[in-house]
Amino acid sequence: MSFMSIFLENNYLLFKSLHIIFFTCWMAGLFYLPRLFYYHVSNFSNPPFCAVFSTMERRLLTIIMNPSLILTYTFGIFLFFTPGVSASSNPLFYLKLMCVLLLSIFHGFCFLWYRSLSKNYSPFSPKTYKFLNEVPSVLFIIIVFIAIFKRF
Repeated sequence: MSFMSIFLENNYLLFKSLHIIFFTCWMAGLFYLPRLFYYHVSNFSNPPFCAVFSTMERRLLTIIMNPSLILTYTFGIFLFFTPGVSASSNPLFYLKLMCVLLLSIFHGFCFLWYRSLSKNYSPFSPKTYKFLNEVPSVLFIIIVFIAIFKRF
């Protein structure tokens, strides 16, 4: 047995806990950022208010969301490569992975929308941001059910 296999097996519960913690932090950001966009766009006529929202959006992305995304993936990869634990033979694993990739794409779009808003331009109306706020919720529900009910 290699050093890496032993390391992964001995720290499995730690990695699983950290994966859940950072996934939760990432999701909190994904739930909150589109709401900030909604308030930002709703107040374009108030530049000082928009400046505050730009700061909040930037900090949420750079301090919470980006590191949480990276650490969620890091610990998820550790879990995937832990001997005897991999769920890759379960078709639901691929549905979960697809949902995580969709969340990552949504995260990327949030970054693009943030950049647009920081230049006082919005590709969407406030109502659209309210709707987009629900996308992470739907994907989160699917991911949690798959994680809990690994076998149907």
